[in-house]
Amino acid sequence: VRSVGAGAAVQNVYVAAPGPVGQVSRGACVYGRSPGCPLRSIEEAQDVVVGLKSKLSGTNTEVDIHLSGSFYMSAPLQLNATHSGSPQFQITYKQWQGAAAATLTAGVRITGWYRVNGTSQIWQADLSDGVPAGYEDVRQIYVNGVRAQRTETGKSLAGQVNQTTRGYLTNWTEPLTWQAPERIECIYTSSGSAWTQARCGIQEIFFNETKQLTEIIMKEPCYSLGLSRFSWQTIRFPTSISNIRELLGEQPGQFYVDVTQRVIQYVPRTGEDMQNAIVIAPIGFGLIDSFETEYISFDGITFEYAGWLVPNGPLGYIDAQAGVRLLPEQNEQFTPAHLSFRNAHQMVIANCLFQHMGATAVAFFDSSRYCTIENNVFTDISATALQLGQTSDPYVTADQWNGYHTVYNNLIEGTANEYRGNCGIFGGYLANTTIAHNELHNLPYTAISLGWGWAQVESYARGNRILNNYIHDYMQTLSDGGGIYTLGPQPGTYLAGNYLLNQPNDNGAIYHDEGSAFMHTYDNVISHAPFWVYVWTDSIHDILVDDNYTDQPNIVNRGTNVTIVDNEFVNVTATGWPAPALQIMQSAGRQDNDQASVAS
Repeated sequence: VRSVGAGAAVQNVYVAAPGPVGQVSRGACVYGRSPGCPLRSIEEAQDVVVGLKSKLSGTNTEVDIHLSGSFYMSAPLQLNATHSGSPQFQITYKQWQGAAAATLTAGVRITGWYRVNGTSQIWQADLSDGVPAGYEDVRQIYVNGVRAQRTETGKSLAGQVNQTTRGYLTNWTEPLTWQAPERIECIYTSSGSAWTQARCGIQEIFFNETKQLTEIIMKEPCYSLGLSRFSWQTIRFPTSISNIRELLGEQPGQFYVDVTQRVIQYVPRTGEDMQNAIVIAPIGFGLIDSFETEYISFDGITFEYAGWLVPNGPLGYIDAQAGVRLLPEQNEQFTPAHLSFRNAHQMVIANCLFQHMGATAVAFFDSSRYCTIENNVFTDISATALQLGQTSDPYVTADQWNGYHTVYNNLIEGTANEYRGNCGIFGGYLANTTIAHNELHNLPYTAISLGWGWAQVESYARGNRILNNYIHDYMQTLSDGGGIYTLGPQPGTYLAGNYLLNQPNDNGAIYHDEGSAFMHTYDNVISHAPFWVYVWTDSIHDILVDDNYTDQPNIVNRGTNVTIVDNEFVNVTATGWPAPALQIMQSAGRQDNDQASVAS
């Protein structure tokens, strides 16, 4: 993490959760300033730091806030300019060494499980204790740290089905027996566009006497938003249907919430003992909400069990691309982040764990600059792990640019595991940002997406670097994406030293999409992909692709002044990879932690 430098005075503040709050002192010791006198909330620590900042103004000071235990976040930790540091006064929230793991969580434990009817494979628990009214309809629960899913068919509507402006007509009568149809959700995986997965709830199901058919009415405005997308993106028929009570019991690891009765039912997986299992329901959304902050670091903290309930409602989830959602009146909005940093400068997130989250994990946007995200692990995230920049305001002046970030040495795995059209890392309009030595794998869609604007003539996006990343087992569900995907002109941007392995679905491992321009792609290794490089239309221009290694020769190049030259096709079975390719492969991905620090 960042440091003021040699000679700085270190001020320690200790916080242990849970416990009494509101105390200021204990005997002769200053409460919170020694391990024996810890504060009991992070907000109290913030007040202490504000006082220290006023008292020590003008001195070189580092404030370490040592956290111990699990902090339940009924609302996100609020950070603003008052809580900020400066070049001479830097603040770090960190794991209290030797104490209990520091965790910020929005999850509650569900206890009291018992078998339904004594012998059933279905187990049940009461949500009245611990789950506030209005938060029962959770989209995930976690059993011993493993995500459980809502019930799901895995298939579309049966029978002869017609789509209408309100929903669907079918001669299939089974939906008429489904309980609580207003809580059932249709899932549209690659239904309309190969790179998206939309979700829309059902409003009602009834037998249409006039047509003598089952009629399914979808929730609005979600369904109309799905129909109003570009013609090639319009949602058609669902590929699966979820949250049907009658399906419970067909597959272990699935659950159903009876909102009216305030109970949850679950079918255990093999080996799960529900009388002793730790079952967590994420009921809160925000963990950190930061606005106009600077010189704050987070080191060694776990962020976990945050939920997001908006898709249950009338908006549903209409995915335009890469986690950007369609909203009414032609508005677009990112999938929100549990840790949101707006107009943040010189922030560091290092050595942290992000897990079990129901939306995007971390986002830096609204003119955020010079932030570092390094040595972290992101796992089991419903949407994107890390979002940088935004998709609006491409022409702002330099003092409002997003960029100058460093994303280094992170492990990103199992993200976009609910909203499949999200990415591992997404960068919108960004300048001078480096994404290097990360490992990304087990992803349903694109690993790293950089840029926006398609064939837009210009923006402030420029000078970005995607270097030495190890990207494997991606594009496992959707199509029309890649390991590294670019959009729009980005002068001075280069992609080098990356190792991309195992892409089962279209299009290219390195995919320069519409408007991509003024880039250099070189010294990469691509193995097992439909196309190792994909440049499909003439709006893509002025890109040099050279000195790359691939084990299959398939390319698409319909670009303008796109030069693909001096690349080597390798028959790996016959000759193995040449030494330069092996060096790229061995150097890609995460580095040893002893060597992996760029924030200083």
